[in-house]
Amino acid sequence: MRRYKIVLIAIIGVFFIFLLFRLGFDKESDDSLFGFERIFVKNKELVFDKKIDLELGVNNLIYPVNDSMLILLDEENRFFFYNLNRQQVDKEKKIIAQQGFITYADADKFLYIDRYTLNSVSLNNLESNVIETDSISVFSACYCNDNIYIFLGYSEKDSIANVGFYKLDGDVIQLVHNVENSGCDKDSKFIYDLSYNGNFLITGNYLIYVCSVKSYMYIFDLNGNYLCTIRTKDNVPSPNISVFNDTYIYTRGKTFNSNIGAFIKNDIVYVLSYRFNDEHNVIIDRYSLSDGNYVNSIKVPELSCANNHIEQLFQMGNFIVFYAQEQLYVFNLL
Repeated sequence: MRRYKIVLIAIIGVFFIFLLFRLGFDKESDDSLFGFERIFVKNKELVFDKKIDLELGVNNLIYPVNDSMLILLDEENRFFFYNLNRQQVDKEKKIIAQQGFITYADADKFLYIDRYTLNSVSLNNLESNVIETDSISVFSACYCNDNIYIFLGYSEKDSIANVGFYKLDGDVIQLVHNVENSGCDKDSKFIYDLSYNGNFLITGNYLIYVCSVKSYMYIFDLNGNYLCTIRTKDNVPSPNISVFNDTYIYTRGKTFNSNIGAFIKNDIVYVLSYRFNDEHNVIIDRYSLSDGNYVNSIKVPELSCANNHIEQLFQMGNFIVFYAQEQLYVFNLL
């Protein structure tokens, strides 16, 4: 009788363990350097819709415009206005080659940075204007609501070097979040620029700056007001930046890449981390917007590749779009 009870208890225990796995509460440890143990739950947010072959020679520069239109920028400085619903280019615009790099684009204009100076170019007449940033060196920038710009920049005052996010509202510049301070030297600006490399993403009612080589994401509202900082659990080390004969040597490799992109739904921040080596599923980590803590992770089996094969992630209304190898993978966000 006692033996029977032991066997019965064992069977019940095995059943409950199986049930937990069926419900999706399984754990999986990433054995790569700087990985962490993830708690996986069933994906109830992303439903695969379609895959689109672009075949336009896109050079990793894609900017969502609205719920159905995105801008593709090729290596010949042509803007393609691509209609996601019709899966075709509605129009294209040839622009003059810029000396700097483009940091933002929409249906009317694009922003580019040349020698740490922010410029705006109209897509209607290609007129270029310098945006005055009060002697602040600009690393990256984005356009918000009602003639408001937000940018990550560097300034020096009273022998103190400051890196922070600034809001430009009309002619008024305001520091909305300070990131780091140090003493001034001739190399600090360039080192900070490399260390905080990243990009702005607009997602719903939020704006996220995703650092690509640091484990940080800075979140703002669409008026450029700072809300919070999330430090992801990959916790990669800062890149090693050295100076030799006025040349900045940036050593990072794959080990030091951090996050690729993010989007927000309700109180959850969904993060596509570079630091996961599963070759058969893309993994998305979920963090709480209110306290920044890691919640759990979901798998996206429709993307049968590793996280680091994804080049961009962005939101278009109720669509979440992954870009990889000149293909768009479109998901409905429930």
